[in-house]
Amino acid sequence: MNQPSQGERSSNPPAQKNSFLSEFGNSFHCSVEWHLARMKSGLAGPLYSWACRLSASSGKFFPSIESIANYLGSHRSTVFKALQEHVETGWFEVERNDPGYPVIYRPVDHDEWADENPGCCIEKDVMPWEGEGDPLGIKLYAQSGGRARFLPRQMDGLRKFGLSDGDIHQEFACFLYENPDIDLKRVYFPFRTHLLHVLKKRKEIRVMTSSVKATPRSRTSDGYQ
Repeated sequence: MNQPSQGERSSNPPAQKNSFLSEFGNSFHCSVEWHLARMKSGLAGPLYSWACRLSASSGKFFPSIESIANYLGSHRSTVFKALQEHVETGWFEVERNDPGYPVIYRPVDHDEWADENPGCCIEKDVMPWEGEGDPLGIKLYAQSGGRARFLPRQMDGLRKFGLSDGDIHQEFACFLYENPDIDLKRVYFPFRTHLLHVLKKRKEIRVMTSSVKATPRSRTSDGYQ
């Protein structure tokens, strides 16, 4: 069985970001494991890890397909497909492919691979409560003692009512005081409901104030009462 050659590297881009991560966010930096988990071959991860360990000092990985299959307990065709996928996606480079000898591969580390494949890595999301994140998110996180973590879309949801960040921060302090036993891991919807009640009360007060101003005062002989 012929082993994959360098010329067989695919021109298609490797695994890209997926919709699951875009919906739920990503709390981790990119790594080789993130990419290998998205490869078709189930042997991709173990093979890459083993190859990196064996080539740690020389930078070369050259066992035969038969010896790889025997060591990893896999069929020769499974090993061939895994090697081929690694070559096609750029995680293995073929250094030599002489007839009658095992192919010599060079495993490529993540930093080098990322430089050769721009735009294919996942980025860690900066959460609103972290570092240079959302200033209000950081304040709410601190106000709760580091227990309330609002996601970006939740911060948008809190702001859509038109309250200032200062008002939201102040109301969160009141909310926590009134609900000392609230589960802060699931605080978004209860706090959002609290803000709706605040807005309703403010509207009622405005209506009452407008009614009082609009009511004419009665005239007496001594003037206005």
